[in-house]
Formats: sequence, structure tokens, C-alpha cells
Amino acid sequence: LTRRVRGWVPNLPIITRARDAGHAAELYKAGATDAVPETLESSLQLSEALLVDLGIGVGPVIASIHEERDKMRKAIKEAVGMSREPRLRRVRKADVAS
Repeated sequence: LTRRVRGWVPNLPIITRARDAGHAAELYKAGATDAVPETLESSLQLSEALLVDLGIGVGPVIASIHEERDKMRKAIKEAVGMSREPRLRRVRKADVAS
């Protein structure tokens, strides 16, 4: 589906949910702009809750979680040969409807 949508609307941002990092890699190969692995995301959310409950400030925790999420996303993209972020233009509703 991702590959088909990418073919129909090349500049459309495609945000997908993946089962894990391997599935995210497949979705990136198919043309996803971003793929959110459920297993990694749930681990990050659990870590965030634990750290805040232990009394660590919310700001530093959120910053750390965002940094780790970005590292994981970059590693998955590098594994599939995406050396840079896709350049997308703003898509208007009319562009998608035609």
C-alpha cells in the first residue's frame, strides 16, 4: 500500500505504524516518510514514565526520549540506505484529489 500511495502522490508525507524496527525498514524502503515501530515507541514511553516517577524532571526526560527516538529512526533509515531525509513539498488537498 505504501509503495502504491507513493507512486500516486510522490510528495505526500506518508506516516506509518510498524510492528518493529524490521517492519519499519520495509516501510521506509516502500516509500514511507516516517515509520513508527510499536515496540520501540512503547519502550520509550515506558522509560519516560519510569524516569518521571523516579523524580527526574520532565524537561530533561522528554529531551532524552526525543534524542533516543531520533537515533533509532536514523539507524533504521541508514540500514535501508536512506542517507538523507526525503524532500517533500507542501501538499494541497486539490493535489491529492486529482
